[in-house]
Amino acid sequence: MNARRDLPVVLAAFALLAPLLAAPASAQFSGLRADSAAEPCASATTRDAALSCVRDSVSALSRAVGAKDAAQIERLTDSVRQGSEAARRAARALPASERGGGYMLGVERAAWELGEAARTGRTGELSRRYEALTVAARPIGDALRSPDLGELLTRASDAVDAVAAETSRPDPKTCAKTLRVTDIAEGLKAHRYTDSEVQLINQRVSGDLMHWYQHESYETKDPALCAQSSVIEGLFMNRSSNASKSGGWTCREWNNEKSFTYALITRGPGLEEHCRRYMAFAYPDMTEAGREKSCAIIAKNYEDPKELCAKLVPDEIAPEKLPACLSEFRRYRPNDPQKVCGELKGDMPYWQERCLSLTSFANAFTKKDPSLCGDHELCRLYMNDWAPYGKRYEAKIKAAMCSIPADAKSSDAARARGLLETAAGLARDEPARAR
Repeated sequence: MNARRDLPVVLAAFALLAPLLAAPASAQFSGLRADSAAEPCASATTRDAALSCVRDSVSALSRAVGAKDAAQIERLTDSVRQGSEAARRAARALPASERGGGYMLGVERAAWELGEAARTGRTGELSRRYEALTVAARPIGDALRSPDLGELLTRASDAVDAVAAETSRPDPKTCAKTLRVTDIAEGLKAHRYTDSEVQLINQRVSGDLMHWYQHESYETKDPALCAQSSVIEGLFMNRSSNASKSGGWTCREWNNEKSFTYALITRGPGLEEHCRRYMAFAYPDMTEAGREKSCAIIAKNYEDPKELCAKLVPDEIAPEKLPACLSEFRRYRPNDPQKVCGELKGDMPYWQERCLSLTSFANAFTKKDPSLCGDHELCRLYMNDWAPYGKRYEAKIKAAMCSIPADAKSSDAARARGLLETAAGLARDEPARAR
């Protein structure tokens, strides 16, 4: 079905049902807190008891999401996560054939995403996040409470609102002419995109966005760009090891590492300072004295990787890491890139590209010949020749962003129609409600 043609139908159908939404949330969901009271899921000692707690929490969440009750959503998503963990703990005592439960990790993830949306005030995402949770919980969801008419209409309302927002976006040609890359982060921070658009930005644009911010901030030395990238990091990298960090940590860590490796290759001033700053980001558990000692060794011995690594073992790195240490520091001297980086072929494309860029830059810098960079972006960045790549990424990001509203609109229109059809089915036996 054509989303643009069918949008008026969706809106009209919703308009007919809209009076049913007029009842205050307190009337529709007055039993919420009493219904959801239960023993903490974390205390469940059997797998079935834990799964029952998860099931009850997911059922209660349906009403909390409809009421947009952020505090209750946070509490209940905590219960889901605790129950999922308890179920996996209890399952360890069962025979392998009876454990199952691998899907519980998906339940935990979906519950966390719903709770985060509530905690950060992203109310437009609640319905879709809840639906993702119910899909993840389906293996234990036979007894999940069926949604009532009010909940379905609330979700349909959210979907119709999303379609209206997506319809109002500039057409792709206008978008491509007016959109700036920095507008995207600003829009995400201000919640200007619908949940469907955010999901598509994650899938199609987030990696290129972070790449652009990292390289552009390094080239311009503008710390504001890394600060702005924090919204990309928070939305799309929140399950990484950097989840607890904020303020553009990933971008700043990337810049610190690149400043350190640049200083290593160019024998530039401030090598030890760059080293200590990088170590503080990359190895936060390392003591200040340990960072100073390691960076002093590196600064004094970087011309001879073998000597350098020998002095780092065993106090600073484990003996078994010696080959990796040698491999790393050989990349910072003029060498044959293919010979130095050959061992990284196969399943390590990122690390191989990094190695090739570093070794190519060592050659290009020594001979003052940018052509030795080939098509390695980091090498070109170090040689102050990244601008063509930056334009290429900007064009790619804009093209992807400008195509997203139409796809999101189609998805949300279909979702609204499905919810309204389900609502009509529930109301079929009640003529007044059906009308």
